[in-house]
Amino acid sequence: TTRSSSSIITEIQAGVTTFLSMGYILILNSQFRQIATTESAEISLAFANIAIAASIGSLLVGIAGNMPIGVAPGVGLMVFQSYNLEAGVGLSHQEACTASVFSSLILIFLWITGGSKILMRLIPKSVQVGAIIGVGLQIALAGLITASIIVPNEHTVVSLGLMDKTDEWLALIGILLIGSMIYHQIFGSLLLGALIIANLSWYANQNYPTKYVELPDLFRIQSDIVEHINVVNLLNPSSWTGYNWIKCSPAMVGFIFVGLVDVSGVVKGMAAVAGLMEADHSIPGSTRSFVAISLGSIVSA
Repeated sequence: TTRSSSSIITEIQAGVTTFLSMGYILILNSQFRQIATTESAEISLAFANIAIAASIGSLLVGIAGNMPIGVAPGVGLMVFQSYNLEAGVGLSHQEACTASVFSSLILIFLWITGGSKILMRLIPKSVQVGAIIGVGLQIALAGLITASIIVPNEHTVVSLGLMDKTDEWLALIGILLIGSMIYHQIFGSLLLGALIIANLSWYANQNYPTKYVELPDLFRIQSDIVEHINVVNLLNPSSWTGYNWIKCSPAMVGFIFVGLVDVSGVVKGMAAVAGLMEADHSIPGSTRSFVAISLGSIVSA
């Protein structure tokens, strides 16, 4: 038993639960990357990047911040980058990732200097809550559009789809099923619901996967990552000469705002649930954890 009244068994159970809870992010974020690109190599690279960034970020939060919190590239920010910045505004993938890197560097400066606390006091509570709810609604909208439950409409912006396909009804049933299981606090609700609907979809379409488990090609992933880093090449100032700072500055503001509101809200919420918050509502090691999360974002980008 540790000083925090934990044990090895408890830590193993917590680790497995966290992995199962975060596992869907790998698949979901990789699918959202298809909105901005159709290159399979970049989609597979995104899958590897998310896994590596989640591993490094979670290790840094645990070691440096001494907090039992798993971190990974958020679905909300991935939707914001893929739908809004790349598919909407028209930023290239490199420009959007560079904006994310510089935003994370600014966030690190704010966390260390205490500027984040000043900014959080200036942002009204209603705006903070609204931002978190808005990110959740954006994720829901992206999922409904992907499932063709909601389709574009030139008169009303969006409208209900035709609902004439089996997969559309299965997606709707999946939403209700997962929501019901979460309400009844069933362990692994997200993954369990996804597995049930996936099997129903395979049976309905008679399109079963040929492989269920496949080990990653580490050599190919390593070469893809090295090639990607050479393309972005953030450490070479001469590569910034063609960067459109004016066009990308709104993206940086968006990343910083969501980082301040969403990340701080999640960390405080998890610390309160885990009993790590002090009587004065301070969280030991929170600054180091915030910096570690920002470093994980840099690794992901």
